[in-house]
Amino acid sequence: MGSKKMKLNLGCGKDIKDGYINLDVRYIKGVDILCDLNSLPYPFKNDVFDEIYCNNILEHLNDVARVMEELHRIGKSKGRVVIRAPHFTSQYAFADPTHKHYFTYESFDYFVSANEMTSELPDWYSYSYRKFKILSKKIIFSKGLLLPWNYILEWLFNNIPKYYEGTFLRVFPAEQMIIVLEVVKR
Repeated sequence: MGSKKMKLNLGCGKDIKDGYINLDVRYIKGVDILCDLNSLPYPFKNDVFDEIYCNNILEHLNDVARVMEELHRIGKSKGRVVIRAPHFTSQYAFADPTHKHYFTYESFDYFVSANEMTSELPDWYSYSYRKFKILSKKIIFSKGLLLPWNYILEWLFNNIPKYYEGTFLRVFPAEQMIIVLEVVKR
């Protein structure tokens, strides 16, 4: 029998998840641990979590690079970090006055080793010696009856993300980014 996988729902808010340790800055029914995510280190030992879920939280924090180092510290080797964040073209990225950061398809390339990079970043690109491997990245568009073209745009722009973000095509706003990282420890 295998051991139980440890999962953390970081900055959970009202999104309480079964099977996760739900952590937030304020108490809401279902929150297991209270913690100000801008105060580092987090109240966990090294190498604890098999999965860390960050749903629309990183854009609110003061120092994304330091938080990524902390997620690396508390994540197990080969553990996953799942990040959902507003895409920089989203109206929601700018609507919330508590947002401090905006993300692109390449934002998390700064936390991978040189041989794992999916973009051409300069030699000084690395913000940390702690590294991740990118398992997947996806730009998400709002969908629905009134936005039928977004199904096609999402498929197309995920196949040409640099062209989408770097040209006039970004006038078609995306909603979210979903990035899945794997913790790489030596």
